[in-house]
Formats: sequence, C-alpha cells, structure tokens
Amino acid sequence: MSRSDLDDQVLAYDAISSAWDGLGIDRRQDVIDLLSTYDFDLAFTVLLKSPTIDPDIAARIRARQRQP
Repeated sequence: MSRSDLDDQVLAYDAISSAWDGLGIDRRQDVIDLLSTYDFDLAFTVLLKSPTIDPDIAARIRARQRQP
C-alpha cells in the first residue's frame, strides 16, 4: 500500500465521520460501494455533497482532488 493510498484512507475515515449524518441511505451505500473498490475520487465527491461535512475536511478533500 502506498503512502498516498494510506492518506486517502485516513481522509475517507475523517470525511465519513463528519458527513455520514447528512447522507441519505442511498448515498451511504454509494460511499460504501465506492470505498470497497478503492474509488476514493468518487467517494469523496459523494461525501462533499453532505451538508454536515466539516469545512476543514471538505477543504482537505478539495485540495487532494486538485493534485495531479
């Protein structure tokens, strides 16, 4: 596992902790499915749509998405 993969996993854990309550059941299942296939990019996109996501975590996700 690369350092980048580990960073993505930590960020996903943080994002889920803050965004989960703002997601409906279908979106929660989408996140679970995407993370089970290690598709962090799409999982982060879904998590960013949550109204409960912490602004600092959302900023970290957006910064990560801008990286090449």
